[in-house]
Amino acid sequence: PDFTVDGGWKYWAWCALAVAVIYTVKFIVVKFSGWIFNTQPAASVYNYVVFSINKILGVIFIPVIVFAAYGAPSLVSVIYSASSIVIIALLSYRYIASFILLRGDLKVSVLHFFLYLCAIEILPLLIIYKILLMKFGKII
Repeated sequence: PDFTVDGGWKYWAWCALAVAVIYTVKFIVVKFSGWIFNTQPAASVYNYVVFSINKILGVIFIPVIVFAAYGAPSLVSVIYSASSIVIIALLSYRYIASFILLRGDLKVSVLHFFLYLCAIEILPLLIIYKILLMKFGKII
């Protein structure tokens, strides 16, 4: 499709709506699972950790976006590398903190946590990336 200013905003709005729906469904499923399995405190702490890390990432990347848009090309590559390291570090912290919580409260094995990580966390991100690459491949 043709990426114009008007059409581009529509795509970004749909992407933002999709992410909001995904996180709302995830929040509801975790809360409902906590209620079903009588582990509401673990579910609440897990949601708190996940959404706190996401908020921190959002606040940290406001200046990254500004520098990427208006910075010198040599500076942009450094910013992208540094932001990739920050993303990996915060997501690693999120997964480690979640695993410690689940292992302590729910007695989850490493294999089950790895399967959860692949199916619920990594696979949706890869699907979103693939869709964005198909829609905006020439731009990205």
